[in-house]
Amino acid sequence: MSDDELVAAVRDWAEQLEAALRLDGSVLDLDAVLDVAGLAARAVVRPAAPVTTYLLGYAVGRATAGGAPSGPAFAEAIAAVRALTDERRPGGTDERRPEGTDVRRPADESPA
Repeated sequence: MSDDELVAAVRDWAEQLEAALRLDGSVLDLDAVLDVAGLAARAVVRPAAPVTTYLLGYAVGRATAGGAPSGPAFAEAIAAVRALTDERRPGGTDERRPEGTDVRRPADESPA
């Protein structure tokens, strides 16, 4: 499956899941979620990715339940994840992936 097909499959799944969870289709910034999942997977271990995204969503939900707007709550949660993963990286910086690199797969792992 090509990277484009992978992204299309994830986007399709996300749309189906949003409908099943009765969420409006504007709540997910898929690129940002995949990016922080990739950061967590590389900075910690791969299983840290779903834990990170769950806790990210929980933090945003808790903030919005307390009256915070969702956009700033999401941005703050993303920033917290980035800061924590930066601390765990050698050199302490968020090394941006090269353009076109799939965030769900380490660069040294070729597509199936």
